[in-house]
Formats: sequence, structure tokens, C-alpha cells
Amino acid sequence: MTLVETGAIPVVVLSRQQDPVEIINSTLRNAGHPVHCTWVRGVTALGDAMTHAEPQLVFLCVSDNEELVAAMDARQRFASTVPVIIVRDTVTE
Repeated sequence: MTLVETGAIPVVVLSRQQDPVEIINSTLRNAGHPVHCTWVRGVTALGDAMTHAEPQLVFLCVSDNEELVAAMDARQRFASTVPVIIVRDTVTE
């Protein structure tokens, strides 16, 4: 795997919009964590991104439970040991 920056931590961000990706990227960098974010716009491309980017962390910026379940299923199939942070306006059980 080739990283854009030497030592950058590969991160995958699932989000329909670019703003969350930029916020995550800048927040982690400002905290001193060198990251390389791969933006994935839809759940259907998530498995491919996890296979190619080999992330150490995944952010799921999802709007509903159906999208969350599909994203977690893809994560389980392609990168089951990678930690996930779920980003939502509201969280329920």
C-alpha cells in the first residue's frame, strides 16, 4: 500500500457530503495526528475503499439506521477488526 504522506494514518470516511470529511481531516491534523482520509460517498463503495485503503479507523457519517446497518455489514465483511466511529445527529439504541 502506498500512502500519500509518509507515516499518515489511513482513515476511511463514509459521508454523502464533503464537509464532514474535511472537518474530520482538519480536526485530527490539528490535534497532531497525521491522517490520510479516503472519502466514500456511498455504502456500495465502502468495501472497496476498505480493501484498498487498509484503514486503521473508519468514520460512518450516516443519516439513518438502514444506512448504518449496511455500512456496518460492509465493515464486518471487509475490515472486521478496524474500529468505527459513528457520526449522527441523534443516537438511539
